[in-house]
Amino acid sequence: MAGDYQATNAGGSALTEAPGLFEVWGEGEAPATVPYAGWFFNQQAGISGTLTLDLASGERVIFGKMNFSGQPGGTTLCGAGTLTGARGIDNRLEWSFVSPDTDPGCGFDRGLRFVIETERASEGVLSGIYYLGSTRAGIFEVRAVQQLWLPLLQR
Repeated sequence: MAGDYQATNAGGSALTEAPGLFEVWGEGEAPATVPYAGWFFNQQAGISGTLTLDLASGERVIFGKMNFSGQPGGTTLCGAGTLTGARGIDNRLEWSFVSPDTDPGCGFDRGLRFVIETERASEGVLSGIYYLGSTRAGIFEVRAVQQLWLPLLQR
């Protein structure tokens, strides 16, 4: 079951509540998590790195984990967190997470909101752009791990 909701403030609260989505599943019916791996390029800093994504996608909502890691020995650039988001009617996906990354080399990203906009480039491939707050930071592409190409070994 999935739906929309609009929160209403009680007692004259000055807080503005945004509309949202919800989805519930029966026991054992939650969507499976699919692991992805790929790359990102931070266009502001001119730095690339690896990206891992564990994504579960329901009818309307998505959830999982995402991890940006800079190249070993390169300039530190990273961020990781638990994500939540939504699937659009055009099958585009949008999610966000606030990085609580505790990696000592990545402390600067703690508390930053990563916002991701993506679409399915092909079966098992997601590509898109990411923002840090409201500023466009870079691009990325990931492939479902079971779809990664592995060379055949000769016998």
